[in-house]
Amino acid sequence: MIREKHLKKSGQGRRWLKERIKNSLSTSE
Repeated sequence: MIREKHLKKSGQGRRWLKERIKNSLSTSE
């Protein structure tokens, strides 16, 4: 479980972060 979480954080986490930042910027503007 911990390993899967770590993979999600390092792998999908980056893409998720990018989308979140994009959403944040969109909401900010």
